[in-house]
This record gives sequence, structure tokens and C-alpha cells, in this order.
Amino acid sequence: MFDPIEPFFQLTFSFNQLKKVVVSGYVEYPVGEGAQLQFEFETDLTYVDQFAAGLKEMLQRFPVRDV
Repeated sequence: MFDPIEPFFQLTFSFNQLKKVVVSGYVEYPVGEGAQLQFEFETDLTYVDQFAAGLKEMLQRFPVRDV
């Protein structure tokens, strides 16, 4: 599970029985009282590198803040 310091989203990676990568999570804003978008999708390992590159790009655009 990707456990961010921001409380309004969660991202989980797992493998299913067919060896596919299952990505699931939610985004909620404002926390505790806002709308919540839940999602889940399946991909194979072919696209994991692209997905990881996208996460790295997100970190560059939205760096970790001091807590």
C-alpha cells in the first residue's frame, strides 16, 4: 500500500490470481465530509514502468512537504 502523508487519498497495489496488478484506492476532499471517488483497475506488468514513471513525475510536481 502507498501510504501518503496527505490524508485525502490512498493507493494500494496487489496481484490477483491471474498475476495481474490491481491498483485500487480513493480520493476524498475535503477530508471526512467531502465527495469520495473510489477506483480500481487492473493492468499487467507491461505497464508498471510507465505507471511508476508517472508517480515519480507527480512527486516532482508536488513534492513532499515538511510535516
